[in-house]
Amino acid sequence: MILTYHHIGGKKGENWVSVKSFAQQMAELRDRKVVYLSEYDPNDKSHAVITFDDGAADIINALPILKKHGYVFEIFIVGDWFGTNGYIGAQDTPKIIAADGRLQWHTKTHRKLTELDLREIETELSVPEDIKKLDMNGFNALAYPFWVYDDKVLKAAEKNFSCARSGNGFAGGGGRFSLDSIKIKEHTRMKDKIVKYIELAVPTWPCNFRCHYCYVGHHCTNEERGRVDKFRYSPQDFAAALSIERVGGVAITNFCANGETLILPKNLEYIKAILGAGHFVTVVSNMVRTKAVNDLLELPKEWRERLFFKCSFHWLELKRLNLLETFTDNVNNAWKAGVSISVEITPSDELEPEIEEIKRYSMEHFGALPHITVSRDEIDGYKILTKHTFKEYKKIWGQFDSALFDFKMSIWHKKVHDFCYAGDWAYSINIADGNIFRCSSCGKVGNLFSSRKSLPRSPAASKCPFPHCYNGHVWIGLVGCVPEINSPTYEQMRDRLRTDKTHWLHPRMRSAFQSKAIGNNRRYAKIKERLFMYKERCLLAVILFLAALLFFIIFMADIL
Repeated sequence: MILTYHHIGGKKGENWVSVKSFAQQMAELRDRKVVYLSEYDPNDKSHAVITFDDGAADIINALPILKKHGYVFEIFIVGDWFGTNGYIGAQDTPKIIAADGRLQWHTKTHRKLTELDLREIETELSVPEDIKKLDMNGFNALAYPFWVYDDKVLKAAEKNFSCARSGNGFAGGGGRFSLDSIKIKEHTRMKDKIVKYIELAVPTWPCNFRCHYCYVGHHCTNEERGRVDKFRYSPQDFAAALSIERVGGVAITNFCANGETLILPKNLEYIKAILGAGHFVTVVSNMVRTKAVNDLLELPKEWRERLFFKCSFHWLELKRLNLLETFTDNVNNAWKAGVSISVEITPSDELEPEIEEIKRYSMEHFGALPHITVSRDEIDGYKILTKHTFKEYKKIWGQFDSALFDFKMSIWHKKVHDFCYAGDWAYSINIADGNIFRCSSCGKVGNLFSSRKSLPRSPAASKCPFPHCYNGHVWIGLVGCVPEINSPTYEQMRDRLRTDKTHWLHPRMRSAFQSKAIGNNRRYAKIKERLFMYKERCLLAVILFLAALLFFIIFMADIL
């Protein structure tokens, strides 16, 4: 993995890491081989690269710690900032080189290269001779400002450098010139390297709420609402089948029942088993079953650090059933116990008169506004469930300033045509029978309890049957399954900064949610992606041809 820092010590800010946390993070790299970017092999899981962007003067605070561990490192400087107030300069170069550091290039002015013409790009990438002379072993690597690049920028980078670095899931198919990196923050922990997202679909239908906008209610009968399917495999079976060795690393798993928000006693044992296997667990809950919630809050501290509640804030039902106080107490008790939470509202037209009251209540009891999802109508082509126009709906619910809502709206009814890694980096697994699907909607991959040493792989390529990825906040945002689509991190879509300056997500969960699984998996070569896509298209063409041939034969038989 490639680590990107900005500030060590100095003034506290968004990209700031304290000296104490930096020392802890470096200690966690003891089992890795730290190399320069030009030596980095993305397929060698032991490799780590330590980089610093911008060249802030407080980076000097990191030198004693790096020297203590014997780690090599690289500082990507911005030409026009070098030697100015608040940034390192020529006088700092000797001690940086003495500590096995190298100077590298972060462009001349730190402008977004994709917005420039070719001549401007060349100017940005050109390292002045007087700066180049300061480090004769450096300036062979580039870091793209704001992580972004395109084909034009890639070609220019290839002419001037031996490799280039992007970051946080924005890296694509540029090989050595789109190496992915992780932006490191104060709360980042190196040992929680997320390699997979696994949705554990629980085939239980009961729910103690009757929300009129519930997409489950669009499909199921009253009989199904009371049904609990039999599970073929025990919690221990699942924990063994999803061992960290078999998965290939740590996964973020999500427990969501068909009834979605009701935590049944049976489900608790599976949640505990997956936590015991070492993975992160997110649980969808309406947070009114106090006994079940408290059961999870009594787990060991190390397990609670890896537990997250997506708290479905069904305002109207909570008021109707007189459960608003119960919901609020359970949410806050979970947070106080060290479990991360995110309060989320499914918007509906009927909820609009309550918006101001919801805001006041949320700020008073949760310290921040709830996040907003998008309510879908599964009967009518997965459209937004509202009488408003798209623009009106976006304006009404956009006032909650939710990154989750903004991203979901940005991809709504935009069909995915690009290559998708669902079925490789992410799965949906039915707990009842162990069947594995590419995502929550389509494409069986295999069975969890096959004899394979690792999980089966079958990426979704480009044939998604749906009008858009309605769970894109997870498959695209958390995982990065469609590398061509940029998105906020899951940390941004789930966390909130409370009025007392604390976070909804506790430090370890923030660390797990801040990067995408794409950064810890190998992307196929472009040619292999295309072969997958053509294979699916050819298969579809063959099926259509055979269907047409069968129709023709039947037609001719009737005539004869």
